[in-house]
Amino acid sequence: MKVNVNTSGLNVSGDTIALNSTITGNRTFQNNVTVVGNFTVTGTTSQISIQDLSISDTKIQLINGFTGTPIYDAEIVVNRVDEDYAKLVWKETDKLWTAGLSAGQVLLNNILCAAFNFTYTASGASPRQLQAVFFDKKWFLTSQGSLDYVTSVPVSGVISMYGVDDKDFYKLYNSSTASINSQIQTALSPMQDTIRTKQALKFGVEAILAQGATFTITVDSEQGSSPPYTLDNFVQWYNNSSQIIPWQNNSSQIIGWIVTNGYFLYKSDAQQYGKYLGLNLTSSDPGFVVSTFEMEHELRVRF
Repeated sequence: MKVNVNTSGLNVSGDTIALNSTITGNRTFQNNVTVVGNFTVTGTTSQISIQDLSISDTKIQLINGFTGTPIYDAEIVVNRVDEDYAKLVWKETDKLWTAGLSAGQVLLNNILCAAFNFTYTASGASPRQLQAVFFDKKWFLTSQGSLDYVTSVPVSGVISMYGVDDKDFYKLYNSSTASINSQIQTALSPMQDTIRTKQALKFGVEAILAQGATFTITVDSEQGSSPPYTLDNFVQWYNNSSQIIPWQNNSSQIIGWIVTNGYFLYKSDAQQYGKYLGLNLTSSDPGFVVSTFEMEHELRVRF
């Protein structure tokens, strides 16, 4: 029997044939290869062309071997052929993970509520966390600023907002005295009739005001918005000349008629019509809790 031996890869000593400690040149293994022991690959590119890759270890380490101050970003990339790559990216400068999209959904009173968290980076600006919520047929978009994650928790019948920034935990809108611009916009409702046009007659807001506050409200429809209405916790009486008539007690002291606490309904006349009606409330005052909205309407004749 004749054996051709490539001495650059094999070591022949008497009747013993063994692999050299270093094998040069390209080599191809036609069938299965089993390595018993540690397996080290040194080079610039490692390519694995298989259908399924199974790894028993619980950790995959990227940027291995570097020491000192961390300065490198890292990515896990999914090739989507003709579409853009899907990436999970570690941003070292921002010290956060970014991804294309993270989301979740839940049913609240049999109404679908879906929340989406994503990172937006404008040209020349730092990354900004955004949260988009779809609830009751309307989208709500919130800028989280530098907060990595924002969530809501119902506490004693009131929904409180909380956020996380790296290792810090915040309760949002925690101050009851600091002024803040706010907006609450309801969905446009068909009022149980998707065909006939409705005429808004009156609207109301049930709220608790811890101190003096002013609400500006418009009645909205699919056609537009009504003139703005102003609601506050000062009850004033006017004569025919639109002059304020103060109330005085037996000691001639003026009674301001201000509601400083408690649960009250603030209401006014409405001017709007449409197949779908809703309310849009804005305020720049602090210290109030909105419980619910009310709408009185009538159906208009449709020919």
